[in-house]
Amino acid sequence: MTSEQNVFRNLFSAQSITSNRLYNFALDAVGKLQTNAAHTALASTIATTAAALGKEIGEVSSSLAVQKSSTQNNNQVVKSFAKFMSENEGVIRQALGGYNSIGYTQMYPQGITPYTNATKLQMVSLLKQVFDAATTHSSLLTPTMVSQLKGFTQQWNDSREAQNAKKGTVADNRTERTTNRLALENALLVAVHTIAATYPGDVATCSSFFSFSMLEAPSRRNRNAVNTPITPAK
Repeated sequence: MTSEQNVFRNLFSAQSITSNRLYNFALDAVGKLQTNAAHTALASTIATTAAALGKEIGEVSSSLAVQKSSTQNNNQVVKSFAKFMSENEGVIRQALGGYNSIGYTQMYPQGITPYTNATKLQMVSLLKQVFDAATTHSSLLTPTMVSQLKGFTQQWNDSREAQNAKKGTVADNRTERTTNRLALENALLVAVHTIAATYPGDVATCSSFFSFSMLEAPSRRNRNAVNTPITPAK
């Protein structure tokens, strides 16, 4: 039976949805929405609110003492990302049309230095930059290159998941929803309902903009979060 709760509830308020997963879900949605000119305004709003939450997560996480194995995992992703972006700069530049091309400017706005000197706190913005550029200019890059460039976001997400799983009480507190998190939840809600209104009844098209499985823990990502009842946070 259809209920008001199922239709109008906040899809993103559940305590089971960590802020880290919500943030990565938002970045993924931004990349997909930006591929359609009609949805760039939605993407921009989500990106702005996501940036605030991402900064908050990064700032708090940096002040925590995490287990050495988790830190190494994060560091390995940073190192491999920096190495890939440096070693493949020439290939990417040629594919995108040279130094002055729009694609190269978006991928390397300040050259390779920000990548080679990347820190964990800078990874959030750098990964978004690469993900967006790879999405926008995917037709100029090989499918393998696109997959590798966009894949770093998931690698970083997975390393953060592993890290958070080993913490006790950490920055990503599932019982606390900050002002930045609420702002992102609302931006995502507006986007979901706007897309639903734009393509009424077209589940396939609407779903193409949102990867709801990213909101779940890795072991449960074979389930669809939209069709799974979510208990609103108290």
